[in-house]
Amino acid sequence: MKQLLLLSCFTLLLISKITAQGCSDAGFCTLQYHQQQTTKGDQSLRNTITADITFGLGDGNTKLLTPSILYSRKFGQRFSWDTKVTASYITGSLGNIFNAGDWYSTVNYALPRQNKKEINLLAGIKIPMTSANDKIKGQPLPMAYQTSLGTYDLLLGTAWVLNQKIDINAAFQVPVINSNKNTFIKDFATDTRFETTNNFKRKPDALLRLGYILNSTNKKWLFRPNALAIYHLGEDSYEDIFGKRQDLRGSSGLTLNLNLQAQYKLSAARAIGFSVATPVIVRDIRPDGLTRSLTIGVNYLFGF
Repeated sequence: MKQLLLLSCFTLLLISKITAQGCSDAGFCTLQYHQQQTTKGDQSLRNTITADITFGLGDGNTKLLTPSILYSRKFGQRFSWDTKVTASYITGSLGNIFNAGDWYSTVNYALPRQNKKEINLLAGIKIPMTSANDKIKGQPLPMAYQTSLGTYDLLLGTAWVLNQKIDINAAFQVPVINSNKNTFIKDFATDTRFETTNNFKRKPDALLRLGYILNSTNKKWLFRPNALAIYHLGEDSYEDIFGKRQDLRGSSGLTLNLNLQAQYKLSAARAIGFSVATPVIVRDIRPDGLTRSLTIGVNYLFGF
C-alpha cells in the first residue's frame, strides 16, 4: 500500500507540471548506467537488445517521436559494452522532418560489491549522424527541428546502488568537437519563437539523479521513481550576421526533472518498460531545442 501511495503521488505531481520547460537532455540521461541482467535457466546471457520509442512535447508546439535501439554485450562478470543509435520524427508549424540522430558507444565496469553497495563506472562517446542543419523547402530550421546537436561528446559517469534500494547516478557530457552547421537566424524567420542558433556552440552538462528501487512481491514489476538534475555549465553561443560570436543569456543553469520508470518482467530474458518525465525547475531559455514539457516512453528488451 505504501508503494502504491508513493507512485500515485509521484504520478500526480508529474501530471500537474506538464506545462513546464526542459525535460530532455543531450543524451546522457538515458544511458545504460547499470549492466543488463538476463538469464536463460541457470545461465547468464551475455547479449541484450532493447528497442525503445519515446513521444515528447517540444519547444514551439513541436511533437517528437524518437526511436532508438540499444545492443549490450557482457564480457565476464565486470565489463560490458553498449552501443545505441537514435533517430527522430519531428512535426510542428514549420513542417515535418525525419532523420538519424546520434550513435553512442559506452563501456561499463562493475566494481566488486562491498557492504551491500554496488558501484558501476561508465565512459563513452557520442557521435552525431547529422550536422544539425536540416531544412524544409530550403528554409533553415531551429534546433527544435534538428535530430542531433551536431557535436562529438565525451561521456563519463558512475552509478551507486545502496542496500538494493537507493540508486544514485552522476555524469558529465562534454562536447569535444563541434560539427554543428545550423544556419537558423531568428530575425529572418517566419516563426520568432525560437532563438538564433547560427553556427551554434553548446557548453557541457553535469547530471545527478537520485532514485528509489521498488519491487513487487512477485518480482515481476520494478519501479524507479527518481529526480534528475541537469546543470548546464555555461552560456551557449551563436554567430551573428556580422560574424561575431554572441552568448545566449539565460541558457546556463539548472533543470530538475521528475521521472518514473517501470518494468514488467515477461520472463527471465524478456521485459517491457515504461517511463514518464516532466520538469519542475527550468532554465530561462533552451536554444539547443531540447525543451520537453512531457516525455512518455515504452521499450522492449530481450536477452540471448
